[in-house]
Amino acid sequence: MWQVLYERQGPIRKRALHAQIAARLEARFEARPAEHLVAELVDQFHAAQDWVKSLDYIRIALRTAAARFANRDSLVMLDRAKEIAAHLSQPERTFAEMEILERRAGTYSANHDAAAEECYEQVIALARRLGAVESEVRSLLGLAYAASWENPQRSLAILEEALDSSRRLEDSVNRKTAQLVIYVRQIWAGGWDRQKARDCELLLGEMKRQSGDEGSPLALINFSMICMVSSRYRMAHDTFKAGYAALFQSRDYLTSSYLNRAVWMYHVGVPWSCIFLGEFGRAQAEFEAGIGILSRNNDQAALSAFNTYSSLMFFFARDYRRAFALSSPVARGIISPGQHDQAPAPKVLPVAGRIALIFSGLSAIALGDLEQGLMFLTAAERRMTDKQAYLDWYWRPALQLGWVELKLAKGDLAAAREAAGKFIHLAEETDERTWQGLAWDSMARTRLRSADIAGAETALLQALSACEGFEAPLAKWTIHETAAAIYKGSGDTDKADAHAGEAIRIGKELAARLSATGEVRH
Repeated sequence: MWQVLYERQGPIRKRALHAQIAARLEARFEARPAEHLVAELVDQFHAAQDWVKSLDYIRIALRTAAARFANRDSLVMLDRAKEIAAHLSQPERTFAEMEILERRAGTYSANHDAAAEECYEQVIALARRLGAVESEVRSLLGLAYAASWENPQRSLAILEEALDSSRRLEDSVNRKTAQLVIYVRQIWAGGWDRQKARDCELLLGEMKRQSGDEGSPLALINFSMICMVSSRYRMAHDTFKAGYAALFQSRDYLTSSYLNRAVWMYHVGVPWSCIFLGEFGRAQAEFEAGIGILSRNNDQAALSAFNTYSSLMFFFARDYRRAFALSSPVARGIISPGQHDQAPAPKVLPVAGRIALIFSGLSAIALGDLEQGLMFLTAAERRMTDKQAYLDWYWRPALQLGWVELKLAKGDLAAAREAAGKFIHLAEETDERTWQGLAWDSMARTRLRSADIAGAETALLQALSACEGFEAPLAKWTIHETAAAIYKGSGDTDKADAHAGEAIRIGKELAARLSATGEVRH
């Protein structure tokens, strides 16, 4: 009956009724935002032919979808947004279509879909024609990120182009944010650069003074990554949290194509920082939350990446079987696609593939399977040599740790010393104190195995110095165990006992941060 009455209304009357319903729903939404109202608001404003309002609520729906990694839903919404935008008058229609295309590129990028590059290139061309500098810079950054998956050198060239374009941004906060992001991406693709890292810190400080708050959410999230790879793990964790909260409290998210990337960085970066802080329980909870979201969306490639990242936690917690179980499916899929599973393993980005190969190798060696360890480490070495990928510079020290452990396990002490020397060199090219501490520790253990107590103690002191003043419990745990063995070998029982006690204290502290009933804690 209601449908019959509705159909009898004229088009003007129908639009007016839908506008009234939309206004009431909007008042309810503004008083108490509720996700279930958003789709209804899109529909009601659409029926009322209020195209601008309808697009506004699609933007809100896109924010929710991004937070849930629901990229397929985002693409469906963007199709709807394109249809709505077609009703706008010029020039609003052209700018709305450019925004939709930019968001589509961002969604492809979040899916690690190669279609992102072509989409970003289209936005860049359109933005330049319209003089839309902000869209141009954002899309150049997006294009640089997509290019970095397989071609870091091309990514660096695009970043230089983005830096040049960013100078035309009128808003100083936007300009500084863009420049900070560019410097972070240059480090990601090109290697650790202390000056660029310092420039990022200076830019963030300027933005905070200028705006009177924490600074741009995007700047915070990107600066967190600088902290993460320079052993400021606590600052990285807190800045990730602050940036993410600011991102969703600000209305900037309604038009930001950075959102999908920022959500991914947050969900990877927070547990990563927890791992290196030794807060395994929090890391596990964060990973499980992300994996739960991805499972509901059936995003197998992202799930594989998350499992790979979580293997680090189990490796450093010395649960090598679990670490191997999580990393090896991706590693095997890279080495022999389609041969170890009924279906090919989901494709992951090169950086996740590197981590899978390296930590599968390290875990296999720790479990005594040297043949498999050699296979995985060789595959990682070959790929990092044949074709550079972003963050290779960060993960090469971890690969080198694998070669030290393999040579020590085989009893080839001369080769182990050589590998430890290279490990030290690679680690000291970064500001990553965990890798530096573990590198010098590997040399100390190698010297100890060679009965070179003096050389072992010299390397040990370097290991302790590398971690001094930093929260680096993963390295310190191992270093104090090595110290106890060295001083036991030299007959200094007091020092041996002191270092053994410190190693036990750190181990208990790490365990205390885990679930009381969990296998990892045991």
